[in-house]
Amino acid sequence: MRTATSSNAAPPSRARVFAATLMACVALTAANAEAQPRPQEPLGPTIADRGSATYAFRTFVVTSEDGLRRYKVQVAEPRKPAPAKGRQVVYLLDGNAAVAALDEALLATLAAGDAPVLVAIGYDVDTRFDIMARALDYTPPRMDGKPAADDMSRPGGGADVFLRLIEHRIMPQAEAGLRVDPDRRTLWGHSYGGLLTLYAALARPGVFQHYAAADPSLWWNAGEVLNRETAFLQDPRRKTLSLDIVAGGGQRRGPDQRAPTPMRGSLPPGTLEAFVGRLQAAGVDVTFQELPDQSHGALFRTALVRTLTALSETPAP
Repeated sequence: MRTATSSNAAPPSRARVFAATLMACVALTAANAEAQPRPQEPLGPTIADRGSATYAFRTFVVTSEDGLRRYKVQVAEPRKPAPAKGRQVVYLLDGNAAVAALDEALLATLAAGDAPVLVAIGYDVDTRFDIMARALDYTPPRMDGKPAADDMSRPGGGADVFLRLIEHRIMPQAEAGLRVDPDRRTLWGHSYGGLLTLYAALARPGVFQHYAAADPSLWWNAGEVLNRETAFLQDPRRKTLSLDIVAGGGQRRGPDQRAPTPMRGSLPPGTLEAFVGRLQAAGVDVTFQELPDQSHGALFRTALVRTLTALSETPAP
């Protein structure tokens, strides 16, 4: 495993906290090390349906600006008093699958520490993922203004619209009535969700304070998201955020199990590490870890547990 950590003093030692919880998280997810569930597999009952002794769940639905997509938002609040400064909040992309990955043992672990509010942003469907909707919402617009699509001809480029919806419609409703610390909001995502998380950090760094991207799909549109780097480094808001990136080793050792495509093969090896190195050299609070034994699919839950556990173990400022 290769590990890169920020050279500046990230309060309060966030990089060390993520590293310290890594092996425990891998152990917690050993039973889930099989491939990521098939996108169209029925969801089935989750802990939000069964109920939890440590977290209270509520659900609301938001419709997209164009009226074509419905987002199911599941909010989980710890069943213990909030700290004086308010709770931290973690926004989880692919929310249906994220809630399906939660269990009472994990929630109890979070509740024992600096318990975060969890806001899972999914789609109002009976499956873990809505493949067409997430391809649109989770991918950045092309910088040349042309229509965006992925290598399976799924329309994309809706990231800015979706991020505005999160900020102006989902966030106020999710946090209504809660004692929240506005300086401790995290965005987490995996794969396309990791791409959106990375794009949000680079293009809209003032909305969240911490960004956690798991196996971000950098290959989308030949790595165009990395072209946002120069403007990001000139943005003074970058000094107040932290970015954590984790990568699985399965796809890095060999080809994707799916048929190879020009877009997926568009970036040379080491692109992600080089990107992290440049940010660190510029003083950005960024961490990177590779998990060689984790496939792209299995990393979904491993990375989710890793992020939530590390945040709950980080002392509140």
